[in-house]
Amino acid sequence: MNKDKVNEAAWSLSKSVREVNQAIADSAVASQERNVRYTQNVIQGGTELLKSHTESTRTLVQTLVEQTQKQQEAFQVLARESFDAYIEFLYAPFSYYEQTLDTAESIARQGVETAQRITRQGIDAAQKVTRQEKSAEAVTK
Repeated sequence: MNKDKVNEAAWSLSKSVREVNQAIADSAVASQERNVRYTQNVIQGGTELLKSHTESTRTLVQTLVEQTQKQQEAFQVLARESFDAYIEFLYAPFSYYEQTLDTAESIARQGVETAQRITRQGIDAAQKVTRQEKSAEAVTK
């Protein structure tokens, strides 16, 4: 009878330890999943913001180019002969500004692509860790 009580106590202790370990593992997996979702949301939000900025920059560049062209045409019509040198002088800064904005747009696009690539890598890594944890749980069971 005493042996039965010892066996029962050992079984109870073993069961309790197993349940605690299971709870810890479940909590860790849930925490990892929350972290993955949070990271995805943060990166997706950042990516959307960069896309929005890129689109706004592109629209601004387009508007500036159109307005610059209209101004150039007006100057040429009003004083083509007397202001040829002046118009060439004005065109140089506009061309430089347009090149600068094109460069900024290119950089922003590269940033978005980099952020997307990093996001995919982070998600893949998080999923791999989650799978490994689940696999480890299965082994411990």
